[in-house]
Amino acid sequence: MKAEIWTKEVCPYCVEAKRILQTLSIPYSEYIISAGINEQSPAPNQFYVPREQLLAKMPTARTVPQIWIDDVYIGGCTDLQAAVASGQVKSNITL
Repeated sequence: MKAEIWTKEVCPYCVEAKRILQTLSIPYSEYIISAGINEQSPAPNQFYVPREQLLAKMPTARTVPQIWIDDVYIGGCTDLQAAVASGQVKSNITL
């Protein structure tokens, strides 16, 4: 299982969604929507992208985060929380 999450810096919902993915041990690639100024060096799983790149993938996107797991669109943070609560999204840890 692998996730793709589109975020903006200083977004509490983005921080929470990433925390959920980390808690579930679901690796993710993070696409940070950027204005192109004051960017820090990205981590290996992070990529700075223009907003247009998100809109090319999801034309109706108006908020962040936008989350896909195994190429299946989940939605935003509250959608991820609901998917976890319903069992649609489970931990990547096998015992």
